[in-house]
Amino acid sequence: SGALRPALDFLDRRLRDAPRTGAPVRVYVRGADAWREAPSWPPPDAQQTTYHLRGDGGANGLDGDGRLRAEPASDDPPDRFVYDPADAVPSPGGAALVPPAGPLDQRAVECRGDVLCYTSDPLAADLEIAGPARVVLFAASDAPDTDFTAKLVEVAEDGAAFGLCDGIVRCRRRDEREREWLEPGRVERLEIDLWATSCRVRAGCALRLEISSSSFPRFDRNANTRQEPAAADETQLAAARQTVYHDRERASRLVLWTLPS
Repeated sequence: SGALRPALDFLDRRLRDAPRTGAPVRVYVRGADAWREAPSWPPPDAQQTTYHLRGDGGANGLDGDGRLRAEPASDDPPDRFVYDPADAVPSPGGAALVPPAGPLDQRAVECRGDVLCYTSDPLAADLEIAGPARVVLFAASDAPDTDFTAKLVEVAEDGAAFGLCDGIVRCRRRDEREREWLEPGRVERLEIDLWATSCRVRAGCALRLEISSSSFPRFDRNANTRQEPAAADETQLAAARQTVYHDRERASRLVLWTLPS
């Protein structure tokens, strides 16, 4: 079968010193119901595609004004939300979220005011995403420590939403240093690794990026009080006021690897 052949090839090479029989990269393309082989990852013909966060300062929830656009902003006002770890954003599908369980679970999350939603126009042509995804986020908090989360979502023509990949940045580890607390109110450049995805988004569908500060229980909720997230109890939690910037100097954006049509 298609799934068994790569496993047998791997075992033959490791245990019998057999030569490789296929390409070094083989991935399943969600939305195309097909496998793709490539000599490297991302594939050599993939190119970086950037979507900028845009809006008029009210991207909160599905009915907000958040947009994903190819053009960067000039003077867009920032978006704000309050992250309360006592009422953390739930992970659709539970702790084993990749991808979320389904459109109804995802829709409930998108209705929250502490989830910023940025949606593209419907695609004019099929879009194949193949490679790691990341978000460059310019954000500030009034807490000494907090998290920012990002989730890439496919939006069907009927409005149903399906998660593709997601990630988190724990601000105390934002620069891979041992530990550095936030200075409340200072704008930080953060990078959120969404891992990788291979999918084809059909024409007429749209992309959505969701920004928040929690996805529990997939990620331990941050108490916003310098406590270790996994160990904090209910008496050690505090709400944090978060601000996300997307203007000319602080161009928050989603960066994908896409394949030519």
